[in-house]
Amino acid sequence: MADRSYDWWKKYWLIPADYFPEEYEYLASVLKSYGNDDVATSIYLMRRDQDVSSLPWGLRRVWMMAYKELIDYGYVLSYAILWSFLFFFIGVVVLHASGEARRLKMRYGLSYSFDMLVPLISLNKDHESVQLLGPARYYFYAHKIAGFILASFFVAWLTGLAH
Repeated sequence: MADRSYDWWKKYWLIPADYFPEEYEYLASVLKSYGNDDVATSIYLMRRDQDVSSLPWGLRRVWMMAYKELIDYGYVLSYAILWSFLFFFIGVVVLHASGEARRLKMRYGLSYSFDMLVPLISLNKDHESVQLLGPARYYFYAHKIAGFILASFFVAWLTGLAH
């Protein structure tokens, strides 16, 4: 039984209309104990999806939806890393497209984009006093907020609080 695929468990055992979180937890823990980690993780994720879909619309549900998209409820850190690279490169493009990199004499703007994205790490203290103009300023407000959110998800994953 432990070697059955996720699709089999989903079709014949885990019926969303009869959702009982304990069943998901139990099945995933048994499969994990038999070494079927991939299927166990898929079942944990399915349980989380069921939990989120039962939440009323509000801040908690939106937060949990972002949590899923960014690190798949703490099971897939590589999502957060990909999002971080995406924001990093978008920041570089925004600096160049807006002309702010040229105005501020930044050759590429790589370190500025990194400094604005990653909290608690500073490659260049001068970046803290940089005043961007126009739409680039507003993009980097969102850029910095995204960095804090991604960092909080990373810390949650790292400490084991994400599961």
